[in-house]
Amino acid sequence: MEMMKRLMGIFAFAAVCTGIHAADSTCYLRIDACNLGNLEGKTIEVPVEITEISRDVKACLPEVGFQGSFQDTASIFFIIDESGSMAQNDPNGSRYEVTKQFLDEMYSSYPYIRVGAAVFSDRLAWHINDDPVFFSKIGDYEYSDAYIPLMPLDSTLGNDSTAAQNIKKWLNTYTDRYGVVRLDTKTSEDKERSGGSTNGTDISLGFEAAKDAFKNSPTDKRRQFVVFISDGDARDVNTERLDSLYNYVAGEGVPTTYTFYICENCTEAPARLVNMTENIQTNNYSTTNEKSSISAITDPDSDLLSRMQSIVVEEEILADVTPSTGTLSGQSAAATTDTNFVFPSALPLSTSDLEVSVSLTWDYSYSQTGAPDNGDTTISATFTVRQSSSVSLQNFDPASGLLYECIKLSPVQPAYFDADADGYIDEIKVYLDEAVATAEIESLQNRITSSDLPAHRYLSVDTITSMNNGFIIEVTQDKTKATINTGIDPGKDTLHIDEYLIKPSYDNFVPGGTYAIADSMAPVLVGATYKPYSLSDNGNRLDVVFSESIPAVTNTEPFKFLQDDDIGYLMVVEEVLESSGANHSFRISEVKPEFGTVVIYAKNGDSTWIYSGRVGDGQNTQEALQSRKTELVVINPEFKFELAAIKLSPDKKSEELTFGNWGPHDEGAMVILKSLKAGAEARSVSVDIYDPIGNHLARGEYDAQVQEQGDNINIEIRQGENINLGQTEFASWYFIKWNGRNKNNRAVASGTYMMYVEAVDKNDSKTTQKIKIGVKR
Repeated sequence: MEMMKRLMGIFAFAAVCTGIHAADSTCYLRIDACNLGNLEGKTIEVPVEITEISRDVKACLPEVGFQGSFQDTASIFFIIDESGSMAQNDPNGSRYEVTKQFLDEMYSSYPYIRVGAAVFSDRLAWHINDDPVFFSKIGDYEYSDAYIPLMPLDSTLGNDSTAAQNIKKWLNTYTDRYGVVRLDTKTSEDKERSGGSTNGTDISLGFEAAKDAFKNSPTDKRRQFVVFISDGDARDVNTERLDSLYNYVAGEGVPTTYTFYICENCTEAPARLVNMTENIQTNNYSTTNEKSSISAITDPDSDLLSRMQSIVVEEEILADVTPSTGTLSGQSAAATTDTNFVFPSALPLSTSDLEVSVSLTWDYSYSQTGAPDNGDTTISATFTVRQSSSVSLQNFDPASGLLYECIKLSPVQPAYFDADADGYIDEIKVYLDEAVATAEIESLQNRITSSDLPAHRYLSVDTITSMNNGFIIEVTQDKTKATINTGIDPGKDTLHIDEYLIKPSYDNFVPGGTYAIADSMAPVLVGATYKPYSLSDNGNRLDVVFSESIPAVTNTEPFKFLQDDDIGYLMVVEEVLESSGANHSFRISEVKPEFGTVVIYAKNGDSTWIYSGRVGDGQNTQEALQSRKTELVVINPEFKFELAAIKLSPDKKSEELTFGNWGPHDEGAMVILKSLKAGAEARSVSVDIYDPIGNHLARGEYDAQVQEQGDNINIEIRQGENINLGQTEFASWYFIKWNGRNKNNRAVASGTYMMYVEAVDKNDSKTTQKIKIGVKR
């Protein structure tokens, strides 16, 4: 039986190449294996092309041996048939004698192996009161039947006997008056029923005892075994156990099982025992269950022991060995992986002697076997390295124990990404010549930190993953500190990579350095303002601010809008008014629904975002279906003027006119001044009338404090009257009436006259409008 599988390794020294000391390639020495003893005290000359000793030291597995006492390497449970039919098939009780011999052999070689047992007929043979070590209560079967639990053979019991001695005691036999060897149960006088042989064969009960015992076993499932000795199939069980008569056939929850079917004249076992074995082989209890087997034995006196000895499983004790701590010329390892000790910095080489001292420690434990003692092993060496012009890469002799190879440098091209298009950085993709190995990705996780990223971006590293042509640093940007900026700040947006931090493959390294990060973030909107009725722009105006400078927008429908009631709409660009960096302004000719024909009016708070693929420079275009949304700010003018009515009677006599609910009015023209914002209020209104050639005919004024009427213009004020025009609520009306007379109170002739109206609101915001009035007499 092999007690241990040793984990072996060889230490060597390697020269490999990477770094930033040449345009395309560079070379460096690397401690690349474990047996440093060969280098102790040596002086090693290397070519001048080899410029340093790497900060990565290869971690291989040192040879380790046993430490302390190993316990629980296996657990074996015996299930032995004591039914009446065994008197014919095993009259000499060989099953008991062979089991005791087997226990002696196990004890002499592996005293720490755990062993338990159950003897069954229609009941278990032992009584719970007969030995403190016995266990009872198998499932719901609550008689006093008991079994011997799994115990290390060398464990000491309360009577100073070992577990091996105790188990053998309960397997002793006697010869009855018919000459048949029986189990001597040695049960107590007050037991409720004697053990020993009956006609019943409750195989399921025996396996229930085994499964119950393995519940408390600390041994790995791969090292749990059952030895089952019987001469037949289940029959004549107690009435309360009829439902479980053939449960054993399913083989559920049973470890690797070796079945010895004892029969006087037979060549094969019963079908149910064969099915049980096949089911145990495939029950997924452990990977060793496939070794389960069944053997037919006609002469247990001569064959049973040799068969039992042949099934003992080899022990393969594996040590878990992991790099722990290390020093390299005074530096402590900054990190360890399964393959490397990683130190803070490399050791530069020159023509002067560089003394190198290395000490590496591994932790090891025997977790598969439950060994109580973990340990460690340390190896170390001190040697000298110097550059020499007399040694070239061509004649550098690998036989000296050094290997060398010059490694090409992989170009490093990092770029920002905004994968969810919210305007904040969430990825930095680092493009290389190839993917980064899983082990290197795991190493990077703790070695690229926020300190390697631009401080002004307030980025933290979440995780690092591989991609086909490099790796991805997934980051979170602190939105409470960072402003939205999808552009690049030259000289500030950089990524720092330590020397030899990343190794895509053995012949392709990433040089350390500081690299400019490219812009692969598409623009998003950070502000949008809409000004309907913009007189100065001769139409409606939309002002937007992007997260970065972009070229002029040429698409006529570059943005999408959404109102609270999920109505989407578009604004049609008639003309680009201004285009400067991140600030752009447009004249809007139409506001239209995205679908259907419903009339749409832009409102404060409407969601606004870039329509996918319609804004950008081709290489940096917003392609997200819904990029970052910003709220639309709608700035309506304070007032709007509308001509309400013009009427003069043909006979030039005054005539009463009715305007809405304002009651009767004399002849004349009526203009309505409406407030377009809730609560808007005019502080003053002035009106001037001019004839077609520019002569001033009449003037009227209204002041919030003093109302003046003159020059045949009357301004009537009615505030607090709410009306509704196209979803916009107006809080006030101002009526301006001109009676068609000049300042001398003479009726003007037919023709076109100009009315200039100026209104100043309470915030000193002025609105002016020119209105044409036609007079016909």
